[in-house]
Amino acid sequence: MQNSFLKSSDKYVLVLGLLTIVGLFARLYMAQVDPFLHVWDERFHALVSRNLIDYPLVPMLRVNPVIPVDHLNWAQSGVWLHKQPLFLWQMAASMKIFGISEFTLRLPSVVMGTLMIPMVYYCVAILSGNKKISLIAAALFCFSNFHLELVGGMRSMDHNDLALEFYVLASVWAYLMYFKTQKKYWIFIIGVFAGAAILVKWLIGLFVFLIWGLEILCNFSDKSRKKNIIAFTTALLTCCVVFVPWQLYIVHTFPVESAYEYAYNRRHISEALEGHSGSVTFYLERFPQLFGEGICILIFPGLYLYCKSSDCNRKLTMPVLGGLMFVFIFWSFVVASKVISHIFFIAPIILMFLAYGIYWIIEKVKSRIVVSILLVGVAVLSAKPEKIIMEQSLKNTERNKDLENATIYKNVKREMPKGTFVVVNLPDCASFMFYNKGLQAFESFSEDQLESLRRKHTSIALFTKYKPENIPAYILNYPYLVKLEDRLQ
Repeated sequence: MQNSFLKSSDKYVLVLGLLTIVGLFARLYMAQVDPFLHVWDERFHALVSRNLIDYPLVPMLRVNPVIPVDHLNWAQSGVWLHKQPLFLWQMAASMKIFGISEFTLRLPSVVMGTLMIPMVYYCVAILSGNKKISLIAAALFCFSNFHLELVGGMRSMDHNDLALEFYVLASVWAYLMYFKTQKKYWIFIIGVFAGAAILVKWLIGLFVFLIWGLEILCNFSDKSRKKNIIAFTTALLTCCVVFVPWQLYIVHTFPVESAYEYAYNRRHISEALEGHSGSVTFYLERFPQLFGEGICILIFPGLYLYCKSSDCNRKLTMPVLGGLMFVFIFWSFVVASKVISHIFFIAPIILMFLAYGIYWIIEKVKSRIVVSILLVGVAVLSAKPEKIIMEQSLKNTERNKDLENATIYKNVKREMPKGTFVVVNLPDCASFMFYNKGLQAFESFSEDQLESLRRKHTSIALFTKYKPENIPAYILNYPYLVKLEDRLQ
């Protein structure tokens, strides 16, 4: 009989493997479904990462701009230090190896997003002591609509926030593995992943040390506290070795730009920058978007069940809850700039509470048919396939506009005479430059800027049919003007 059936643990591994495969195909689909760059912020990330292929240590939005640009404006600058570089390097490496396309720049997000499915499972397994709950949490993450849209570049911060989520989860996973096994090599792995998280989105990457520090404080009477403090310090030093060199490099090489960006990051705490305002309930109100319409309410009873559970690891309960509470309170009550994806890096742990709530309902239901229907319903509510279908619909005029403009950008070189490398009057300069290496795009020019180009006999291509009423007469009368007749939207 034993040879006829998988062992219980083997069954969990098999289901996890199937989930991971399904998750991979779901992410591959999301990475290729939109053959254009999304407005916020994928187009900027794509352009900088493409330029990093040729200049890996100089992140640039514009390479050798023909007119002076504002290096302190992240949407118009030359040198671009608005984000830490690791996720950009990953995208650049992918495009260097596999070619330039929307799919290849999203490929690192596909890989990271897929690897996170088993990571979620093992993290929740250690925290909860329940493999069924771990599988439910992994499934919730596998079908998470918000996460899938990050993979496709559809959400603001896109690949930046997904990479942060990956490295934070990886550092927490490594910490839990160290907690469980006490193997010393995990200490250095924790530090490497935490350092990588900082190289994606600055000091948010220290989240694992918040949990670890709380664990040390909560269990300070343990005889092993000295060993734990040494391990903590070693991991933190390893983390510094990973992220500090880049900070020293940019401070030395780009002192003005780096000082501005560090100050700009701090301003997010006290100011609602770029219109990203919101009340203290901003993130709570967006739980349905983050964790699933109709099911996110189960997070709260699930939290209660987690705290009450006799199977969960009691030494980690308070540190984990304390870390989550700090993040939620800090971003809700202290940070003035509110962006929905800012707290999504703690989503894998919050999904554990949601899994507890779902598991509690499953335990109350005796019918396998009803349980099966329930699980399918949860997957649908989490993945929101109707939302994905609607976004890809031919009736989605915004998507149709982006598709048409991307097609024009990709083919515009056929219309441009040799020697013309400057283009003006278009809605999306970043996307245009991504598709056309060596060309420079500008929304408009001032008369002084145009005069400086005239003195150099610089040819300029003009999209004549995009908002023609906004084209100044001095541009229309420019002596070295090439008119493009494509109809941008």
